[in-house]
Amino acid sequence: FRAWLKGRGFSYKYVSDCVSAARKFGDIVLGKRSLAVLEGIKGKRHVLMGLSNFAKFLGIYRVWKQMLEEYGMTWSDGNSSVRVLFLLLDGKETVNEAEEYLKQIEIKADDEVKTVCRFMFKSGLRPSEVLECFNLVKKGELKRGYLNEELKVLQHWKYADIFLRGGKKAFLTVLSERMLEDLREWEGASCSWYYEKLKRRMHREGLEVKLYLFRKAWATRMRLFGLEPEFVDLFQGRVSGSVFVRSYFRPELRTVIEKVRKAVEELEKQLMV
Repeated sequence: FRAWLKGRGFSYKYVSDCVSAARKFGDIVLGKRSLAVLEGIKGKRHVLMGLSNFAKFLGIYRVWKQMLEEYGMTWSDGNSSVRVLFLLLDGKETVNEAEEYLKQIEIKADDEVKTVCRFMFKSGLRPSEVLECFNLVKKGELKRGYLNEELKVLQHWKYADIFLRGGKKAFLTVLSERMLEDLREWEGASCSWYYEKLKRRMHREGLEVKLYLFRKAWATRMRLFGLEPEFVDLFQGRVSGSVFVRSYFRPELRTVIEKVRKAVEELEKQLMV
C-alpha cells in the first residue's frame, strides 16, 4: 500500500497518514468493523481520506463509498461554520499565534530549522512543499529555470511530478530579497530534507510541531493586505472552478506579484526576520 501511494506522487507525510489510517482502521473498509468507531475521533477527515485510498488500492472503492453513504458518514462534523466562529471568538489559530510560534522557533531552533520555518511563514506553501523546494535548490535548480530572475518567483509548475500532484498543488512563490538570500545560501547544502527529519529536529529543541499555522497566517495576512481571494488561492495552489475565474478573471500577473512581494516585505519588517 505504501509503495502504491508513493507511485501516485503523494507527499511523504500524506503517505504516512494514509498507511497509519489503514493499519488502525483498515478492517472497517473490509466490513469487519462498523463505521461507528470513527465517530468523534480526532482527525476523522484525514482517517477517511486514508481509508478511501486504501479502498482504491484494494479495488473496492465503490463498495466503500456505498458503505459511507448508507451509514451517513460525512467528511466533516456538519458544524464547520460554527467551529470557525468559535475559533475566532477563542482567538485560536490566529495570525498572532503563528507569529509567536515563529518567534519561539527563532529563539530555540538551529539555523537550518529557522531558515526552513521562516520560509514557510513567508511563502504560504505547505510544509512538505517547502522541503521539496529546498531540496531542489540544494541540487542547483535555481540556475536551471526554477527561479524566474526577472519576476523573482519560484516556478513550481515546472516540476509537475513534485508540485502538481493530486489535490495538493503549488504554482508560484513570490520571493522577497531576504527569502532569495536564504535560498542562495542553501545551494550546495550537504543533505536533503524531509518532514520527519524536521519534526525530530524541532522536538529535540522542545518545540511543538504546529507548522500548519504558517499557511493559515499567510492567507490571512495577504487578505488583510488587500490581495483578492482568487490570488490568495492561486499562490496557495488552489484554482477556483467558478465561471468568473475560468472565463473572465485575467488581471496583470506582474502587478499582483509585486503586490504580494510588498505584503511579504511589510511582514518581514513587523517580525524583523
